[in-house]
Amino acid sequence: MKKILGWCAGLPIALSVSGSAVALLAENLDTLEEAFNKYATDFEARATNLGDEPDPDGSRLSDGIHLSLEYSQKEFSNWKERKAVDIKHSINDLYASLCVMTKQLWIPVSVLGRMWNLDEMSAYDVADLFCRMSLAKLSYRKIGNGESKKAGLSLHDLHLEFCQQQAKSKKLQSFWHSTLLHGYEESQSDLCSDLCGLSPLDLVELSPRPWWSDTCPDDGYIHAHLARHLSLSGRVSELAALLLDARWIKVRGKLGGLLGLQEDYDIVDKLLERGERIEENVSVKPKRGSYRLSGRLLGKLGRLLGRQRHIADQALERGERIGGNVSLKPKRVSFRLILKAIQLSWGRF
Repeated sequence: MKKILGWCAGLPIALSVSGSAVALLAENLDTLEEAFNKYATDFEARATNLGDEPDPDGSRLSDGIHLSLEYSQKEFSNWKERKAVDIKHSINDLYASLCVMTKQLWIPVSVLGRMWNLDEMSAYDVADLFCRMSLAKLSYRKIGNGESKKAGLSLHDLHLEFCQQQAKSKKLQSFWHSTLLHGYEESQSDLCSDLCGLSPLDLVELSPRPWWSDTCPDDGYIHAHLARHLSLSGRVSELAALLLDARWIKVRGKLGGLLGLQEDYDIVDKLLERGERIEENVSVKPKRGSYRLSGRLLGKLGRLLGRQRHIADQALERGERIGGNVSLKPKRVSFRLILKAIQLSWGRF
């Protein structure tokens, strides 16, 4: 036990991970001492940085998490056989999939079920296993207007860093973001299958995917984080089109307010600053990206309000003020302008 305490170097998260692993081992061994000895032996065989000194690079914590997942795999396999669950991913894969989260984020278990292709009860079982191994925290919150509380996961920052490193090492970060979105898109498959008889013009009007429709109702998560997942899955063109669609602006604005919309536009703004391509055959130069996207959105909002687009364009070129403290510089348009336009037109969607 003293060895294990020394390896943890007083780090609470390391102590909890090691303690939970020992507790799992003790369930299948005769004494607690045997469990401690086995854990110490296995840890020594895996770890490359042993000692009582601090763990500045987090290598020992990473080794401890790997060992906990290794112990969990047997229980996970038994659970799959007992529940007759058909899932190809290992427990390591499922834990690495939590790379889609951000710091301080609470994600509903139902959302994880979509990403893991499991029903909500099965997803809860996996989440509970992570919790019992001190690899995540399981808690309950109310979502939207629902009266009952829903289960969800949150991660310590060091746990999240581990998940992101694992996904990055296997080049699976984009994959997991795409997989999560696919879990929602399956619910839209019936709607999308009806599009085959529409004209090309009608298909253009229906682009991007109808994330605002009844096939994708607000579940307390996806609408608030859709822009981030689209961006990190490489679907930049769809994200740009979404943020130019009045139907999405209406849904996102009502649920997240102006702050939520600002966060989404900031994501695109950062992509444009890097010179990302936002639509087929169109490369947006870094210094003009914000101006171009702002102008396009203002044009759509202008038509929605019954105004002509050139009025907004002329105002931009003159660097006019549209009220409040929002100043428009000709070549550097703040996204506050977009929010101001949305605010002015709020009741007309």
